[in-house]
Amino acid sequence: MLPVMTSASGTLTIVEFAHGELAARANPKLAHEMAAYMKTVQPFYGVQNPVREPIFKEMVERYAPADGSAYRAGVLSLWDAGAHGGLAEEGGPAWPPATEYPSGKAPAPRKDSKMSPPPLAGPRELLYASCYFAEAFEEHLTPAHLPLFKRMIVEGAWWDIVDWVAGGIVGHILLTSRNATAPAMRKWIDDEDLWVRRSAIIAQLKHKEHTDEAMLFDFCLRRADEPDFFIRKAIGWALRQHARTNPDGVKAFLKSHKPKLAAITVREAGKHIGVKP
Repeated sequence: MLPVMTSASGTLTIVEFAHGELAARANPKLAHEMAAYMKTVQPFYGVQNPVREPIFKEMVERYAPADGSAYRAGVLSLWDAGAHGGLAEEGGPAWPPATEYPSGKAPAPRKDSKMSPPPLAGPRELLYASCYFAEAFEEHLTPAHLPLFKRMIVEGAWWDIVDWVAGGIVGHILLTSRNATAPAMRKWIDDEDLWVRRSAIIAQLKHKEHTDEAMLFDFCLRRADEPDFFIRKAIGWALRQHARTNPDGVKAFLKSHKPKLAAITVREAGKHIGVKP
């Protein structure tokens, strides 16, 4: 178990609490497997979701924010610790070591994508703690916090973080404050950052009958010519989810625009509606 540092008052901060609980359950073997699955050299505690879920639930109960400022501070303190190693100072606790591979580097990236996970310094489960905390308080999921969530998407820059923030958090804001949020999504779909563009595409994954179909189809077509796997897969994923609500609409869209769409997009979107590349 790694040592746990307390604040000057003797009360554990949210980062100290999360770190201590996760470190107490660290599993080096699983840490390596989790890092390999994510193709990253970022350290992991090796605490999988069924074990960390009750830790995060207690964290949310203990550190419920009193207002928007406290909410933002909680999200960012966990985020910065996971991204940059916020407690790894002299006299403080040591993070798990960065994952080492026999070749000296992480597994090779996908051949159909230029993207690879950023070499962040803190344990990745603290990023998950930040996402969990952010999503837990719906009263703070407002358009005003979109810059915070965009920062998490840009800095997280890998599918596990991006899809959580985009599908669960940004998607909730878009659903509950569509008029105020849709203009931001129309900027995101043209953003220079690939992960922000992906986020705009998949933000409606959970919207079902409340999906803005016109915006979804528009976003898919605007990004249809991108060669990267993570965009092509996102388009197919978003269309497949919408097909659960409006299969005829998605089928018609695919048949009308098949020449513009990548094979992987059509294959993903048409899985259950009889459309093949």
